[in-house]
Amino acid sequence: MSTSSTSTSSSPPFSIPNILPHAIIQLDSYSFHPFTPTPSRLFCSPTTHHFPQDLHSGFCTYLNFLTILTSLSIPPVSILKLQSLLESSWSAGWDAPGALHFSSSLIGKIGRDAWIGPSDIVTLLNNLNIKSNSYMWENVKDDDDDNIVQVDYYNNAKLIESRPYGSCTVEESKEDVKLASASAFDFCFDYYHSKLNTPNSENFETYDLRNKAIHYLPPLILVKPGHSFTVIGIEYSSNKQRGLIITDTRSNKVIEGNKINGVKKGEEGDEFRWVDRLDVEEMEGEDGWEVFVGGGEELKRFKGEIERGGKRGREGGEGTNKKIKTI
Repeated sequence: MSTSSTSTSSSPPFSIPNILPHAIIQLDSYSFHPFTPTPSRLFCSPTTHHFPQDLHSGFCTYLNFLTILTSLSIPPVSILKLQSLLESSWSAGWDAPGALHFSSSLIGKIGRDAWIGPSDIVTLLNNLNIKSNSYMWENVKDDDDDNIVQVDYYNNAKLIESRPYGSCTVEESKEDVKLASASAFDFCFDYYHSKLNTPNSENFETYDLRNKAIHYLPPLILVKPGHSFTVIGIEYSSNKQRGLIITDTRSNKVIEGNKINGVKKGEEGDEFRWVDRLDVEEMEGEDGWEVFVGGGEELKRFKGEIERGGKRGREGGEGTNKKIKTI
């Protein structure tokens, strides 16, 4: 079965529904696990789908957004529809820098020309009068090349400086400044972990003693330069070890019986698991991370706003130039 998706289709892309039981089986099957004792897991909504793609389609952020919609039982739309909605947002005056980047033309594009990031999803939703947010953390050198500086866009672009480090690397100075990777990791982990104290047990779907999900909790989109993932949950243990559970659109899958198998190999031999665990150390190799988060009650209006054609133009086209474009 082909699981490639192209923007030339007016139909929603192929998806694998209700992926959490498959994810639990897959995570349990990995031969090596760094946690002792065995971790507990908390997942997003049980209705969540997974959307695999061809490695070069350029649609990972589109597909990750569709994953968020399915977590709220909203029928997915086509890639073309998302591109059309984003063009309409530019025409209505939203995100002038984004419109300039794409020359106000996105419909039908594929590959690198189609790359978008979380801020573009926010732009699309703004025009539908749906509130959402994207946050970015970056590690950069200051003008004198003397300090590692974290630009924390989550906290109003606050600059957090380390000690002067001379010729040392970001990794060598990490004890003196919280890296962008750690800030993004903590944001994603806390998004889920803070829900553990939800008083109403009916909000939870329990799979077994170690695995449960929260009804109607949307996942997050986590972005590094060049690619994005969906954060569908977290792992945590009694000795405070922590991990994010992510899905990766790059790994085309094979469905065998009631289990999703298959690992996609990239051109350089890299293996992409469709579901995996990500810890903060694995994120340190990237100096920039961005997260998209949408509120469940707001996003539930997505289908109705599209059908209504709800548009809310913004004079002046305010927007951000800070974007991590992803495939």
